[in-house]
Amino acid sequence: MSETASTEESDVVGRALADELDALFRDDDLWPAIESPGAGGQTPEELATRAIHLYGLTSPILAQTFAEPADPMAYALGLLRDVADSCAILTRRWSAEDQAGLSLMRRSDLEAAVRRFDIDRSASLHGVELPLRPVPDEAALAFQVEVEGRWDEFSEQGLASRWSSAIETFRAAAKLRSIGDDEARTAVQGPRLREGVGSGIALSRMWVAWARQSSETGLIAVAVSLLLAAQGSFVACWDPDHQGAFFPDDDYLREFLQLEGGTSWLRDHGAEVPMPVRSFRSSSSSPQPRSEETDTCIRSWNLVEGVNPSSSAPAAVDRTIETVRRSTR
Repeated sequence: MSETASTEESDVVGRALADELDALFRDDDLWPAIESPGAGGQTPEELATRAIHLYGLTSPILAQTFAEPADPMAYALGLLRDVADSCAILTRRWSAEDQAGLSLMRRSDLEAAVRRFDIDRSASLHGVELPLRPVPDEAALAFQVEVEGRWDEFSEQGLASRWSSAIETFRAAAKLRSIGDDEARTAVQGPRLREGVGSGIALSRMWVAWARQSSETGLIAVAVSLLLAAQGSFVACWDPDHQGAFFPDDDYLREFLQLEGGTSWLRDHGAEVPMPVRSFRSSSSSPQPRSEETDTCIRSWNLVEGVNPSSSAPAAVDRTIETVRRSTR
């Protein structure tokens, strides 16, 4: 691809991301739903639709690169996925007290991040003036979405264990999604499973926040891949009829972990990387063939606890949320 073509493509992507940020800032229904649980008037289905839209917009861009962003608009991609995560997390009903311990992207957080990374200036170059509210003082430029407090319940071995169970759940969800028949669709759309994948994103974001306190790239890569897998599981459960490419797929996660040192980190901590060479990515609209493995997967998924209860049972997430919330008092 020529440099001119690459620049033009970058301009198109930058404008699309700027337009999406602009739409988010102007959405008067979204922010009350994120900042005031139960009072925003958004149903779980509406929040899921918003999350899937944002994941769908950003996934094709993210799938093309592992590189660090060089343009401020590249940071916008991550921020849009942060907003998607917030919507996904809130497809499960949380109490006001529990929500206070969640890692959510509130409007003030998004505005601070946009200013910190000069996204507002870059968006302006793409012809989009983001409607940011006035900043009262320089302190408001501080940007932190991470959960603060002690991390007594988080450890390297705990991350390795969590990754193994979450990846197995992710692969089961992706497999069921690729089948596409009525039985598989019913299995993957179960209400407890949908609640579980929202909780999984909440917990994965905590692991990412914990991991980023370290300078070890392999550790951070494992935590980020955990979040990517949780996002994929969410899409598989809430949008099983979508026929586009599934993201992330096995190939992307495997390559990402290898490039960032995550594969060796997992092996050093006794975790296997069960990713075959074949991929779940499929652009075909035809259902994938059934097999004995598939039927077993459906039966296990229908039992809920049969497929990694630690990664899908809301009670496990509740305990972790409560631990972090108590430590921040």
